[in-house]
Amino acid sequence: MKLLLYFIIGLLSISSLLAQSVRETWPMYNGDPAHTSNARINMSFPLIVADDFSVFLNRESGTIVSEDKIFYSNTGDTNTINAIDLLTGDSLWTFIVPKSIGGIAFTPAVGHDVVLAGGQQASNLYGLDVNSGDVLWSSPIQSLYYRSPTIYDSLVYVASHLGLTCIDLITGETKWYHDVPTPQITPTVDSANVYYNAGGIIYAKDRKTGEDRWSNTTVSSGHGASYVLDEDYLYYGYEDTISALNKYTGDVLWQTNLDTNEVVFYSSMAALTDMFLIVKTQVTGLGKNQFRVLEKATGNIMNTYTGGNYTWSSPTIINNYMVDCGTNKILFMDMMTGDSIYALSGLGFGNYPTQVIAVKDKIIIAAQGHKIIILESMPSGIKNIEPDFHVEVFPNPASSETVLHLDLPKAMTIDLKVVSISGTVIKTEALNFLSQGKHTIPISLDGLSTGIYFIRLQNEQGVVTRKLVVR
Repeated sequence: MKLLLYFIIGLLSISSLLAQSVRETWPMYNGDPAHTSNARINMSFPLIVADDFSVFLNRESGTIVSEDKIFYSNTGDTNTINAIDLLTGDSLWTFIVPKSIGGIAFTPAVGHDVVLAGGQQASNLYGLDVNSGDVLWSSPIQSLYYRSPTIYDSLVYVASHLGLTCIDLITGETKWYHDVPTPQITPTVDSANVYYNAGGIIYAKDRKTGEDRWSNTTVSSGHGASYVLDEDYLYYGYEDTISALNKYTGDVLWQTNLDTNEVVFYSSMAALTDMFLIVKTQVTGLGKNQFRVLEKATGNIMNTYTGGNYTWSSPTIINNYMVDCGTNKILFMDMMTGDSIYALSGLGFGNYPTQVIAVKDKIIIAAQGHKIIILESMPSGIKNIEPDFHVEVFPNPASSETVLHLDLPKAMTIDLKVVSISGTVIKTEALNFLSQGKHTIPISLDGLSTGIYFIRLQNEQGVVTRKLVVR
């Protein structure tokens, strides 16, 4: 029965990967530019530490990456919003949030060259110039306790002790306002509506006018809940229940109860694929992450697995891998089964990374307390463009031997390396001057343990890498 379950999960996983296209760019949401916590970047294994910066980060605060800058909040003797250069780690500017009593507990947001700054007890939301940190405008919104503004196009949606406010990002002008009991979550927005909960009610309002769309009083809601959106449904996690609501009507498609005998968590946080909702919670007493794979159409739990150390951030899917952090290491797992694919250790951030961010060709780890770490693919030593020859590795997976199938448009010399997943070169071979045309080159796998390896082929034009699974 267990083997049958894994076989079904494997088929579903393959179907999902084949069907999954690169998603449109979603609005920035609570530190997650992808909105679905699902990103694709130009990355390949092995990874190396390209740089790290000594900064102070709070566990409760998120980090934003925009273009060539990193923005984060800081609670200390003064409560600040900070900007540093992504490439050098140099401080660009620091903004002291006025009257921010009791800390920040705030994730900045960025759009149209404006950085949004606020705080736990601050009386205003501030629009700052992205390059200088100068104040462009301020708007009275009161406390943003554990809530961050959400940007869509040129509008900002802010949940505070005043209620829900829509503000023009460029001018700071209030567009509309909804007086409700204190909204209990960072608002979520798409092209049509803004979604939030207050006073035990989930609301949807027209994002441009504030006009009521629907409200739902049947789904339990409160502080510490989390939302994630796809094309048709709003997925809502609160306490021990995940709910799927129709975005247009508020009707409940399904509700799934998670086993609270196994997990204790502040909120249920999720990431999306085309077919699945992956929910992250906390394993009781262990400080570890528990991941549950739910079928989006039904809410059925397809699989459960355990990852790295628990943090208050959404799960992160990068290039179809579930990415998580343990003590001083980053983990890449099969997002359906939790099987380990790749790990990079010795990163020196301790037990509690705050956030993992994917951007362009980099992975950024914002580590609680003291460090930002930037990871990149291991450089090849020459310009890494695809050479003009065709290559296939078959059989793959293989056990004792695999065969390299080359089709060369001209005569050339190629260097071959077999590299472990940790970056260690296992074997090197110079394929002497090869004539134009097709070649089959056997590669012995004697001495290689079961696992994932990479075959790297290099000529004067560039490097091509093929994944090899040894079983």
